[in-house]
Amino acid sequence: MFLFVTIAVLCLLLTIVGDLVKLLQLSKIFRCVSGSASSDELQQQLKEAREKVERIRQGSAGTSHYTYTVKLMRAENELKTIQSKLRSEDNMLRLKGASVELVVGYLLKGILSLALFIVTVRNRYAPVIVFNENISFEPLGGLLSFPTGVPNAISVPFWALSCNSAFRLILNALKGK
Repeated sequence: MFLFVTIAVLCLLLTIVGDLVKLLQLSKIFRCVSGSASSDELQQQLKEAREKVERIRQGSAGTSHYTYTVKLMRAENELKTIQSKLRSEDNMLRLKGASVELVVGYLLKGILSLALFIVTVRNRYAPVIVFNENISFEPLGGLLSFPTGVPNAISVPFWALSCNSAFRLILNALKGK
């Protein structure tokens, strides 16, 4: 019974680990944790650049049109530069968050796959379920109990394969793919 439950749980976790990682929203957590001081500095510079543009627009009364236009263009270019730096830093944080999510997902899948592999290899000669003599699995009886040699039994490799396939089919049906 231990193998029955253990393999079923490992296969279930292996099937839903990608969705669990997405559900945890590790990318958002990573962005909150790794908020940099340069972002705050850029926000302050952005605020100052916007104020500078507004001051130039408000104080245009005593200057010539050419001087006003040059000052305004320089201030707006400075504002655009700061905005592009801020956008690129935000994109880098998003990319890092997505890569953290991807690495964690594959790492968990690797750990669970390794655990399933170890359980399957160590217990390959033990039957998961043994049925009565009344139940006959012929012509598949030999395949279902292959490494065990026990008649009317389900082997560990076959149980892992069937659990994994069943959970993937159920998940795909629930997702609507």
